[in-house]
Amino acid sequence: MDVAPVVALGSNVIRVAMEFWLRRQKSRSEPLDHFLDTEVADPLDRRRLTRRLESLTDTVIAGLSADAGYEQLDEESRTRVVNAVRSALEQASLSPADLMGPGGMEQDRLLAIIKERSHVSLVLEAEQRVYEVLLAKTVAVLLTVVSVLPESSPYVVAELLRNGDEIDGTLRARLSELPAAGGGDDSYRLALVTGLDQAEIVGFTLPAALRRFSLSRTYSRPRVTVEGEDMPVEWALADFPRLYLNGPAGSGKTALLRWLAVDGARKSLDGLLQKHNELLPVYLPGSRLGAAPEEEPRSVTDFVLQYARPSLRESITNDTLDRRAALGEVIFLLDGLDEFGQKQLPRIRHWLTQLVQRYPKCRLVVSSRQAVIDPAVLTDLGFAVASLNQLDDAGVADLATRWFATVGPVVPERVGDRTAVQLGREVVRVVRSSPQLRELATSPLMCTLICGVYLDRGLEWLQGSDIYAAFVEMMIERRDVERGLGRDRLPRSLASIFLEDLAGHMVGNGWTELPDDRVLDRLEHTRSTLTKPAPHPREVLDSLLVESGVLVEPERGRIRFLHLTFQEYLAAQHFLHNDDIELMVERAHELLWRATLVMAVGQARHRQGDRIVRALADRAERDVPRRATLVGVLEECVRSAHRLDPALRDRVDDLRRRLAYEADTDGERWELWLSTADRAVSESLTSWLLREPALRREGGLVFAEGRLGPDRPVPSGMVFCLSLAARGPILIGALVNAVAAWQGSRPSRDRVELALVVPEAGLTIRISPERLPH
Repeated sequence: MDVAPVVALGSNVIRVAMEFWLRRQKSRSEPLDHFLDTEVADPLDRRRLTRRLESLTDTVIAGLSADAGYEQLDEESRTRVVNAVRSALEQASLSPADLMGPGGMEQDRLLAIIKERSHVSLVLEAEQRVYEVLLAKTVAVLLTVVSVLPESSPYVVAELLRNGDEIDGTLRARLSELPAAGGGDDSYRLALVTGLDQAEIVGFTLPAALRRFSLSRTYSRPRVTVEGEDMPVEWALADFPRLYLNGPAGSGKTALLRWLAVDGARKSLDGLLQKHNELLPVYLPGSRLGAAPEEEPRSVTDFVLQYARPSLRESITNDTLDRRAALGEVIFLLDGLDEFGQKQLPRIRHWLTQLVQRYPKCRLVVSSRQAVIDPAVLTDLGFAVASLNQLDDAGVADLATRWFATVGPVVPERVGDRTAVQLGREVVRVVRSSPQLRELATSPLMCTLICGVYLDRGLEWLQGSDIYAAFVEMMIERRDVERGLGRDRLPRSLASIFLEDLAGHMVGNGWTELPDDRVLDRLEHTRSTLTKPAPHPREVLDSLLVESGVLVEPERGRIRFLHLTFQEYLAAQHFLHNDDIELMVERAHELLWRATLVMAVGQARHRQGDRIVRALADRAERDVPRRATLVGVLEECVRSAHRLDPALRDRVDDLRRRLAYEADTDGERWELWLSTADRAVSESLTSWLLREPALRREGGLVFAEGRLGPDRPVPSGMVFCLSLAARGPILIGALVNAVAAWQGSRPSRDRVELALVVPEAGLTIRISPERLPH
């Protein structure tokens, strides 16, 4: 076949993608070549850019030519088909707004736009059939190019010049992952990959390049609990043909179902799931299920065809879908039953029952937030209940590394010379250094957000209380609004009042979980203080459970906050608004109050923060039995405050020094020896241990520089000593684990050896980088 038409088609694809790529830098009326000539004035750079674009065009041509179904046509017919597709693309005159519609980049929507705007006539039926296949393949390639090229920014041309080879390699890899083009379900598989293999962080302000990324490349497979047994998610999907997957907001339910759909469409599932590659994945999002239909489906296949995304109607007939589903050749993925609202539940339950009864051989995976669907509603249909587990340290490291490996090449100016593995280790180190971040990072959504914030705004932004304010705002309102879920919801201001009052009530009583009737009583109390009408407490609770997900129901009739950090943050807001400084200071030695007070100092106005720290310092002076604990809280407050009177900072330092050199009434001090005299290392270790939750018992730890106890032998190879006073019971194992975690979080070039001397036990425990697990 003459290659000229294919080259022209490939060039058109790159031109449309470039228009999208540069959409914020050039007007649409300005010719692309003129813009590039102006933007790249240097003749040598212009030649380099031209070669880069030619290389991308060659990659697109290879992608268009692979599995295009040409072999069934003679050369003349092939040329007519390619020219027809090129003509359709030119006639459609696609704009950036066409590519990025309200629902994102959707292949079926873009295909409909092209067909509506173009007029193509092919006489032969075989040519028309191949035309449909090639047009679908062209749209898939176009959307893949658009998703791979860097997002609009002032550096796009320079980025292409600097990292063109890397972008070309990424594009080549992504195109190779597209399913083969063909008729029937092949077109649907192709649309699934281009339509669903895009993850996006919604509800949080980040640059576009950090908000949208390939789902399949960043996906970290979770673990689930089924019938009390912890297992990899692949085991559950392989063992249970009907699986009800639940978890709180942000736990990765949608990501799991989309990953299963995309890799199933590519036929790239491996291991225990390899047999799933032969099944047709049909994805039905809850946001579509919740839309009121103009006409109720007449059959279960009509229901599937009406709500499947992307559209199945042009790829498979009603009869074919019915036949294949009856044979068990389909896996139905119903994502987010919580997204359509309680009013639609009976209707969806009806159609779910119809699916199970009509197609008993088919596999079904259904997802929902925990508080919305009673598992009993589905277990009678033969569904096993699987709960998504939280991420552990290994899961955080895996997710962070995959995310940086995918996003990093798109924003090299932020990454610098650091590899994805190095960035992943940095995030793990940041997360481990903060009990609050450590708790938040157990959620895949929050972990991904932490990665994005770290790359976009740096370490400092993760160390203040602003990050928790942004996370809570995202959960209360912005996430569902930006996802386009148009259900009724509590206004953000009203939801904040109820949540802050509930959090303050729970912290004030030392509770992290309550029966739902006690929660309803508290919501009624809050409602009675409002001057304007508010919904009934049950409606408020349902809204906070279902819509925002800030509250969760871990078991029937029990309510808690999604993350303890959210409870602490909202309680701090409550106590600040009520100016309950004396109450916070009075209970600062309690673990739950300690974190709340530290967050309050970070959020307080300047003078209000000074009052809290001053009152806490006064209490530390007079409360001798709890002085060690209170000084530790003071040190955390100083670190979290945005502004603080210098005299107060000096007073806190003086308290710490005085306390460290006081006589230890509980016996000989422990000694923590370091193989370096670098003060920054000792300060880093001290800061880490002060924030370690396992060591925050009654009293905690107090540190002093230099030896204070009897003159004992210096452990071999050690240089510097930190004397430790343990006020209250501290487990040696917890301390060793905390030191090992600190050691493992540091860059390898900064690793040091340590020795912990526990005189009353006659122990010397050496902690060496070479002996830590990798």
